[in-house]
Amino acid sequence: MAIPQDIKSACIWSLFINIKMIKIQDIKVSLKIIACCLGLACNTASEKENAPIIPLQENVSMEIDGEISDWNGLKQTFLVENFVAPWHQGDHGKTLFKSISDGEWVYFYFEAEDLSPVVVPFAQEDDVAQGDRVEFFVSGDPELGTYYCAELAPDGNVLDYEAKYYRKFDSSWNLKNLEVKTKSIKNGYRVEGKLPVSFFKALDPEAKDNSCTIWLGLYRADFISLEEGKDQVNWMTWINPEVEEPDFHIPSSFQKIMLMY
Repeated sequence: MAIPQDIKSACIWSLFINIKMIKIQDIKVSLKIIACCLGLACNTASEKENAPIIPLQENVSMEIDGEISDWNGLKQTFLVENFVAPWHQGDHGKTLFKSISDGEWVYFYFEAEDLSPVVVPFAQEDDVAQGDRVEFFVSGDPELGTYYCAELAPDGNVLDYEAKYYRKFDSSWNLKNLEVKTKSIKNGYRVEGKLPVSFFKALDPEAKDNSCTIWLGLYRADFISLEEGKDQVNWMTWINPEVEEPDFHIPSSFQKIMLMY
């Protein structure tokens, strides 16, 4: 008989094979251990199902200008500030992301701590990928059958494309009605933008009247050097995909979230 691998079955299996050798009081202890294991398993599953929420803020006046004074009075926001750099050993500048919905638009901004932003001359969209940038990827499919990407440079230039797993890119696709403004700030840059709620709602075939579920990835590329042959980019991400080489185009780098509208 193969030994079960999951936590719950392993606990029960351990009790079963030792049942003849333990005392009554030991059985009681073992039962408590099983209960704890069951609770742990349930809690772990529950945590995965608890999706972060982009909240609805009705009757707000938001202007896309790179300033954030209109964000200061908001009661609730979706906030991410625990970006990690899994493939970089040294310090990395802080990255922050905030977002809300007003029922018609989804507003967002990134702030990136960066004393020397790298921006290359822009002739075509792909040039954005040669310099510093913040990025968001979004999908209605946890397996990334189809997903959509926007990479935003410190000067406001945008690289947007449709993708299919694995790394099948369509650069002719454009993210309609995306509005972006940027601003240089102390120790870095800020990218502010908005997208229509209808874009996100269309991703979820089971969207409700007041909410939808999507999968979101948030990332940042910080160029350390433009010299060839060097470790040029420090890749940062909200969700650590737990892979050896930098790769954001995989399901494990996305997080299930709920958008209210």
